[in-house]
Amino acid sequence: MPQKMLVGDKDTVLLIPAYELNGIPQAALPTGGASVPISAPTTALLNYYIPITAPSVAGAKWGGNVTCAIVDDWTLALKDSSTKDIRTLCSVGQSQELTFYNYDASMNFLRDSNPADATSEFNLAANLVNAPDVAYIVAHRLGFSRTAAAAVGQEWHFYYVWTDHAIPTAADGDYMVLGETFVPKGLINFKHVLGA
Repeated sequence: MPQKMLVGDKDTVLLIPAYELNGIPQAALPTGGASVPISAPTTALLNYYIPITAPSVAGAKWGGNVTCAIVDDWTLALKDSSTKDIRTLCSVGQSQELTFYNYDASMNFLRDSNPADATSEFNLAANLVNAPDVAYIVAHRLGFSRTAAAAVGQEWHFYYVWTDHAIPTAADGDYMVLGETFVPKGLINFKHVLGA
């Protein structure tokens, strides 16, 4: 029987710092200098970043849990994959080869009126996207509170992105927002069930 999602506190979105090693995105885990490939994320990696919700929390300069700063008009979803049509002299029909996964990753973050407030969840997000070309793995989980620990058996989605120039916007009588359209890098780990 399908399960109905209730509105509120049933998403978790983490920005996890990343770098490439031999072309494979690695999620950085500052403790012990370890890294984790996008193909094999662990509960230890996710549980390092889940409690980081404000700039004052240790590790906030690397990444963190930006769930509550995201306006509910965001897009983090797969699109049609890129393919290449190719035929050889021996091909019977038309063939296509998958080249890249395409996805959208854009978020509007609420901004704090005091950018120096180290306890603000809004300032954490603003700090993490304040420069272009910063590599992240966006980790997304549905169905659990944003502060619930990651556990074996949970399903997560991982998207490799780089930041672009975040655009601040504000309209008369409206909230201040920082818009970030991430640059997708074509590498994902979708519907990954945690095994460790």
